[in-house]
Amino acid sequence: MGSAKPNADIRRFHASMLERAQRELQHAVNEEDFERRLITGITISASPEKIAAAKQRLAECLHEIANELIEDKGTEVYHLAAQLFPLTKKP
Repeated sequence: MGSAKPNADIRRFHASMLERAQRELQHAVNEEDFERRLITGITISASPEKIAAAKQRLAECLHEIANELIEDKGTEVYHLAAQLFPLTKKP
């Protein structure tokens, strides 16, 4: 798993991937578009004490899925991502 430290290049990369996902939401309108991608999310209430373990599990899951999808002669490039961040504002 990668470093948790902020890195400007990594942040720009993630921002660009989020922008591409946003464009997909705005422009993908036919059945083929929906078959080629998955953009989904869940909003939950959670205890901050459980977040570190959840982050670890998410990272492991992403790597597990990526390893299953990797092919010697893949014909398309995909971006697999997950976000977990608080929606609650600190006082």
